Amino acid sequence: MDVNVIEDISYISKYFEVLPDAQFYQLLIKCLPKDYKFYPYIKKSGKDINATVMGCICKKFGVGSKDASDYYRVWISTEVGINEMISLISSYGYSQSEIEKMFEE
Repeated sequence: MDVNVIEDISYISKYFEVLPDAQFYQLLIKCLPKDYKFYPYIKKSGKDINATVMGCICKKFGVGSKDASDYYRVWISTEVGINEMISLISSYGYSQSEIEKMFEE
């Protein structure tokens, strides 16, 4: 999980379809470092989305949780989107104080 190695591998991966398998494999081997270091796993960044907010988005648009999380991330990127999300959640009967608590978590 070395960031530098991951970037190199992602750059090389565009040649996966062009090179024969054996050559592509040899290219990957030559790019990887030969040291024995510990590289910790890269963890997920960002906070989890409130389950109630996710449920409201799923119900409104009839989508799964993965699509709902994409909708959420797009909405919170703008002030207009945040206002639309607040009105969506309030349409399901939640008060303003309950909505504020959802976004504080």
